Amino acid sequence: MHLKTLARLSLVFTVALLAVFWFLLGSIDRAQRQIGQAVDANERAEKAVSRFTESVDLLSFLVQSFTTTGEVRYLDVYYDILDAWQGLTPMPSGEAAYKDRHLNVWTLNYSVAF
Repeated sequence: MHLKTLARLSLVFTVALLAVFWFLLGSIDRAQRQIGQAVDANERAEKAVSRFTESVDLLSFLVQSFTTTGEVRYLDVYYDILDAWQGLTPMPSGEAAYKDRHLNVWTLNYSVAF
């Protein structure tokens, strides 16, 4: 009788441990998914900050170029970009079109400036 009770307790203990391990594995899986989502959000934020920094650098360059040279084309490009950001004019479709439309001033003159 004593051996039977010990076997039953051992079975209950084993099932309880399996349930705990199953719960812990589920928790670890959820945590890994949340970490993956956080990493994805971080990458999206880094890309947005990088684009914003590049845009601010461009606008800064345009203002400096206008104030240094007095050429109105820098000011025109500056206001074209601001209008597109504010939704007053449509953004060019795709990055290549944006560069073709606005950044030719940047690529031609920024490389000479530095």
